[in-house]
Amino acid sequence: MKGSNLLPDIPEKDISPTVKDLLAFIDQQNALILQQDEEIQQLKDEIARLKNQPPRPKIKPSSFPLILLSSDFCDRPNLLVAVHLLP
Repeated sequence: MKGSNLLPDIPEKDISPTVKDLLAFIDQQNALILQQDEEIQQLKDEIARLKNQPPRPKIKPSSFPLILLSSDFCDRPNLLVAVHLLP
């Protein structure tokens, strides 16, 4: 979920002022969650350091293209499938 935006596209004609406010609120919450995730990881690393354990290694994300398939393609509602495309 980190940094991913799984909200559906809303046509401009359907966006009311309330919807705009809600979308802005969601963006703020996502930014706050990402910031808290980073801080939590820093604190976990600090705890590990104080316990003389190695910190969690930093692993780069995959460079393969990613496709998200929604539940429209299957019979299970609320299912989201991530597929990596290989060259």
